[in-house]
Formats: sequence, C-alpha cells, structure tokens
Amino acid sequence: MISTTLTQDERALIEELDNAIANNQRQTLEFQNQRAGAMTMLLRARKIREGQWDFRNGALVRVDAEGQVPILVRNAIAARDANQAELGIQFAQEAVAGGDASATPRLVQAACLGDLCRYEEALEVIEKALRECSEDQHELIRHERGFQRLLNKQWKDGWADWDCRVQHRQMGENLEKAWPGIKEWDGSPNRRVLVCGEKGLGDSVLFARYLKVLLDRGCTLQFLAGKASTAFSEVLRGRPGIYGAYGGDDAVPQVSEMWISLESLPRFLADSGEIPAPFDFQTTWNPPPRAGRPLRVGICWHGHTVFSASKHRRPEDLKYWEPILAKGGVEFLSLQLGERGPCAEELPANSSVLDTVRRACSCDLVISMDTSVVHMTASAGVPIWMPLHKLNYWPWIMTDAEHTVWYPSMRVFRQDGDGWEGVFHEIAEQLQSKVREG
Repeated sequence: MISTTLTQDERALIEELDNAIANNQRQTLEFQNQRAGAMTMLLRARKIREGQWDFRNGALVRVDAEGQVPILVRNAIAARDANQAELGIQFAQEAVAGGDASATPRLVQAACLGDLCRYEEALEVIEKALRECSEDQHELIRHERGFQRLLNKQWKDGWADWDCRVQHRQMGENLEKAWPGIKEWDGSPNRRVLVCGEKGLGDSVLFARYLKVLLDRGCTLQFLAGKASTAFSEVLRGRPGIYGAYGGDDAVPQVSEMWISLESLPRFLADSGEIPAPFDFQTTWNPPPRAGRPLRVGICWHGHTVFSASKHRRPEDLKYWEPILAKGGVEFLSLQLGERGPCAEELPANSSVLDTVRRACSCDLVISMDTSVVHMTASAGVPIWMPLHKLNYWPWIMTDAEHTVWYPSMRVFRQDGDGWEGVFHEIAEQLQSKVREG
C-alpha cells in the first residue's frame, strides 16, 4: 500500500473533520466539503497528482478501486469548492452510478447545476433524490430544493423548503430544552417573540428587513444574534418594539412566549412575493458636496469566512484592484476593519457596525467584494458596486444582469470568464466616467 506521512497538525485537522462527520450526521455535507478541501491542499503541497488518496491511520493512503465511490463524492465536493461545476457534476453522477445511495452526491450535483443557473435541471435531480433516498435524508434534500427554488424566484415553495434547515430544527430543540413550553411563532399578533439569528453578520442584515413582519403585527421582540453576528445586536438595542437584543454568549431573560428564526420570517410574506425594503440603519447616504473635491470611494477588498468556496470566489488579492486604485481624482477610504491598505484613511479596528455604515454614508460610492460591508452599505442606500464571481453565493438573486432583488442602490459586475481582470477593468472604466461627471 502506497502512503505518505503527515505532520501532527495535518493529522489533527483531518481527524477533527472526520469526528465532525461521524458525530453530526445531518451536517455531513458541510464537513465533507471542508474535509475535501483540506485533502486537496495536502495533496497539492506534496505535488501528488495521480491516483485516489484518503486519510487512514494517520497517513495519506492511496486507495484501490474498492474505495472509489466515497472518493468520487469527495472529488465532486472538492470540484465545486474549486468552482469547477461541470467536473463536480461528472464526479457526482459517477458516484451515483457506482451505487452511492446517500443524498450527498445528488445534492452536490444539484448545487453545481444551480451554480450554472440550470435551475430546472437541479430541481429534477432533487425530485429524483426524494424518490430514491431514505426518508431520514429528506431534510437536507428539501433544503437544497429551497435554495434552487429561491434562485428560480419560486418564492412561496422556496421559502417553505428553506425552513428545512438543520439549524432551524436544532434551534427549536435547544429552545424547548432551555425554555420548556415555548412554541414557534405561527403568525399570531401581539405576542412576545424571541427572534434567533443563525449565520453571520451579512445574512443577519439581509434578513433583518423581515423583522417588520413581527412589528407590523404588534409583536414585542427579543433578538438573539448568532456568535458570528453579535455586533448586529448592538444596532437593534433601544429600537421601538425591541425589548432586548443579545449577543451569542449573553444570558437571555425568559420574557418571550414564542420564538422564530430570523431566516424563517420570509415565509409569512411568501404568498405575495413581497420583498421588504432593506433594513433601516437610521443613517442615510449624505456625502459632502463635490465642489471640485476628489470622488470619495470606500473600498473593502477582503472578508472573513470559513467556507472555502466563498474564499475562492472573492477577488481578495489587491493586485486585482490596481486598475481602480490607479485612477486619478479619487480619494479612497478603507471599509476594512483596522486596515488602511492603499487608502487615505483606515477604519479603526474597534469600529462598530454603525461606525462602518456612517463611513460608507460619507462616500460618493463604495466598491466592495461580497461580504457584510455590502449588506450594510446597500441597506443605507449608498451606491455600491460589487465584483461578483460567476458562481456566486446564493442570495444574489438577480432582476437583470446588473441588479439584485435585495438592494436598489447596488450594481453588480459579474465575471464572464474565469479571471477577475475583465471585471476590474470594467469597474475602473466606469469609475473614470464618474470622476469626469464631477
């Protein structure tokens, strides 16, 4: 058997992910995704390009044909992670043909088809998976169907499937243990409701527009942010209708009689297809008069995420930004916490969410890659340009080639090939035009 040794840290990384896969069956896809990415990096570091390899007994081991099916699934995940959707589809189909009865290869295939905007094909794969896979896997399958339906603007059915989230189910189970008798909010008016965030800051800002569903029905809210979005709780404190807002580790007084996930609120408007206006930060876009001064442009060139596919889909190397930064008549301001980069001013590291929004509102224009700054800036109505990967994160449901359903002030510059150079040259040309407008 051919094998190669790993360092202690490398072994610990793969072992931790294997334990996560074994102990979190309903989140297998997420952890397999991370494991596949880690394995790819380990093989590349050793310049191994031939054969199928796996981690066994503390080492990388070349596996024989008997182990090909699980390897095919991991390859499919790794291919999608590397933005190679067509290759991901191929590996996923081979895994299914090889006898894999699990939902995972089918979900990867559907996700890759969705990446390619082939939504109807993705939904066909999902419907077939619901027929072929065991019932205990239907939660994951329906959630992926929710993704694909929303991307296809099938709002009513999409938001219904969206509630088939592992986080949603686990949230209800944990709350029932902590506060026995608490029920999920059913749309009834004048209730005290605990609203729970699930994901990061950007998703919280995106979905916060739906708090109006509760407030319009006379409900009083407690808001519990997830650990990754604790900063957003500070924005909500003291607002009308908000009894209290808490970070991920804060003790929450038991005041509410019902609960709801922030990401479950859209289904209460699903019949009408209404998308409320963005969350109001109570800070409006108000740059100083031009009067011959340089154009003030805020920029954010990198984000923070543990999802490796998102990292691969972001233009985080400042070399891509050089055509923009080279333009004269522009004063660049950083919207990157604690980093000045190529800008005239940095954003202090201790800045709050509202500090970031105020900085953005002082700019004539913001250019940012896909991160929470985009949501904060666009919610405040600031003109914002976003370079977007051709296989973008799911919320960027579009009304046309350049605009999204979520934010009227946003303009999207999407890749039309594999690189970023064309995107940034187009942005640079449009920026030069704005400078000339004076």
